Amino acid sequence: MTIAPSWSIGLDSQIEAGRGSASAGRTEHDGPAVASYERLRWQLAHRSEADCLTPQGHVFPPHLLLAGLSGRHQRRPLLAAFTGTPVMSLEWEAVVVDATDPVALGNWWATVLGWEVTDDSFGLEIRPAASASPCLVFVPVPERKELKNRLHIDFRTIDQAAEVERLVSFGARRENIGQGGVPWVILQDPEGNEFCVLEPRL
Repeated sequence: MTIAPSWSIGLDSQIEAGRGSASAGRTEHDGPAVASYERLRWQLAHRSEADCLTPQGHVFPPHLLLAGLSGRHQRRPLLAAFTGTPVMSLEWEAVVVDATDPVALGNWWATVLGWEVTDDSFGLEIRPAASASPCLVFVPVPERKELKNRLHIDFRTIDQAAEVERLVSFGARRENIGQGGVPWVILQDPEGNEFCVLEPRL
């Protein structure tokens, strides 16, 4: 037997009768998708001998799906597979920064951001907390930075002037690239990587 992606295989009456729940574990932030997710769990749990066929023709053994249905970050790709609706499944993990001295530069950023070092096996990785993403990863390269970065990080703060002065006191340098009278401040870290401190959000 296969499970159609319509979520309507006689489940509504069974759920209302108290033999399943489309809202178990739901929070105010989850929205309607979680009802479908919980209904999918109910379907899988009560059809443990059946394979589940997606609209694309892919077969998912129910026991494998049930094993993977934990945590909100895993729900979207599974729901996408069963509904046929494309859902972005990429998760931003890291920004990787080349550095001639990755340990020194990584520790500098950890200090000014108040982050912690989470991996030093190759260069240095820092995160706001042990499992938080995205992180910054500093890797060793032999060459020094010569041109303006094509990618940089913007930071927002509640007191732009005070934050700029704090960063400068830690060794950041003000940078003028001809930006004119813009409301953000461009700085460079100790290896010359540009970043911006934005004005407070109104």
